[in-house]
Amino acid sequence: MRQRASVDSGLTHTARRNTAVRRVIGAFAALTVGEWVLGTTVAIHAYSVGGALLVGLIGFRFMPAALAGLLTAQYADTHRRQRVLTVTACTRAAASGLIAASLALKLPFAVPLVLVWFDAMAGSAYRPAQATLLPTLTHTPAEFTAATALVSNSKSSSQMFGALAGGLLVAGLPVAP
Repeated sequence: MRQRASVDSGLTHTARRNTAVRRVIGAFAALTVGEWVLGTTVAIHAYSVGGALLVGLIGFRFMPAALAGLLTAQYADTHRRQRVLTVTACTRAAASGLIAASLALKLPFAVPLVLVWFDAMAGSAYRPAQATLLPTLTHTPAEFTAATALVSNSKSSSQMFGALAGGLLVAGLPVAP
């Protein structure tokens, strides 16, 4: 058992030494942290504006994303993966800015709600593009397996840190509904 753990950590180290893999994982981590900071802060604001129903509608963003994924997966499959990742990240950054602006301007909550759903839909192209790009960046099946494990760990960790950061952000700023 000890020998297996040593081999596994060596594979993870090998995957982390691959600059291209490190970039993909780092970008995905940053995108996921941003997504969860946004989702958490908007959900907290939604609760103060309209209670649990609006929080549920923020969480419902995964349904439009799942439906959009049927189309965006094809887009990710037929276009350069790097370009899909870049366009997706830029679109989500713009949507995040619009969401923040709509909240700051105190527009009706339907506006940021629709923008949150749009952001989730745009984000549905990211994972298929990433999944098809990752094997082209690794040199061995073992390195690919380790890189995939790092992506999974990055997603979970980034969701946790993003939600925590969003909660701390709202707790530390005087945000009025």
